[in-house]
Amino acid sequence: MACLLINGILKGCRDNIGGIRRVYLANKAFLRSVIIGFGSPDDPGLVTYIDTVTELGATGPAFYTFEPNKTSSNWSDTMGVVASNGGTTYVPSVTMVFSKNDSGKVNTIKLMGQSELVAIVENNDGKYFLLGKDNGLEISAGSYTSGTAYADLNGWTVTLSGGETSPSFEVDAALMTSDILI
Repeated sequence: MACLLINGILKGCRDNIGGIRRVYLANKAFLRSVIIGFGSPDDPGLVTYIDTVTELGATGPAFYTFEPNKTSSNWSDTMGVVASNGGTTYVPSVTMVFSKNDSGKVNTIKLMGQSELVAIVENNDGKYFLLGKDNGLEISAGSYTSGTAYADLNGWTVTLSGGETSPSFEVDAALMTSDILI
């Protein structure tokens, strides 16, 4: 049987850091293929290849860079277990907070709301993860607030989420070059 537990999880060092630094978004239609390289039994797999196309159909950069406010944004994979049918699902979600409100930002957020996307999230610890690989991500929540006090957020909070059959995969940092990033 292939569904047997094969290792444990050790506590490890206290060198962990939370939060995300950047989010790279691409139209799901422009993601042609992703290769996951599996290593040892305790290695869940690493994205070792991403093939994208541009709007014009040529091979080239397809991921746009989004830089949310520092210490404001996060991503998660929520596991859902359905005992009655023996299934397990994962809901990848990324929430980004952006300051200010201007026409360019509003238009970009509007287009995000109309698109099916994939994301590569850069954690503050320097690791990258691919979200929405098979089924894409869509805006599940979004709001603008002017704030009340001078120190309040005057800006947008946007959440993208999806549904997958496996958790989000770590991306080999060597892939994060101008070949796929705009």
